[in-house]
Amino acid sequence: MIKKKINIAFNNVMAKTKKLFIVLLIVFFLAIIIRVFLGEPCYVSSASMEPAILSGDWIWVNKMTYGSRMPFRWADIPLLNAFTHISSLRHADAKIDWGYHRLSGVKRPCVGDIVIFNSPENEELLLVKRVVKIKRTDGCLFYDMRGDNSEISHDSRFFGQIPEKLIVGKVNRTIFSIEKNEEDKLKLRFDRFFYKLK
Repeated sequence: MIKKKINIAFNNVMAKTKKLFIVLLIVFFLAIIIRVFLGEPCYVSSASMEPAILSGDWIWVNKMTYGSRMPFRWADIPLLNAFTHISSLRHADAKIDWGYHRLSGVKRPCVGDIVIFNSPENEELLLVKRVVKIKRTDGCLFYDMRGDNSEISHDSRFFGQIPEKLIVGKVNRTIFSIEKNEEDKLKLRFDRFFYKLK
């Protein structure tokens, strides 16, 4: 009798564990799909885009507008890229190049758009700037990116125009914003919740 009860309890625990594992697996893959194909949040630590984007803003990067850029290697896949923090895997992954592929989008970047892109000087670094000029060379589009706060912005004036393959997505609103004052106290900027950028 006791053995039967133990078996029933064990089977219940195993069934619940299996359900939990399946739910976590579904959530994991949904998170990857959302971040690769739809968009993702991004923290802005610089004042180079003020007054449009403030230091401390969390912005939404819309990847659907220009078309989702497919990963170049494992390190570009959100959540799975955690494995590339292992030294041997990181070195092996650095040799991989799946090439540049982008899904069809609603439109191409236009002058005036605020865009997130990989820095041409360090492709692991994301930059947020505004498109000020577009140039076509040998059938490829190149974008002149500038920060609204030109005095402190490190932009196309330093690294030149960027190719379309470096563009991650369009930024058109903040999610929320946190201000840090002189005493290092954090304060929410309530007027920046889902604030539409211009």
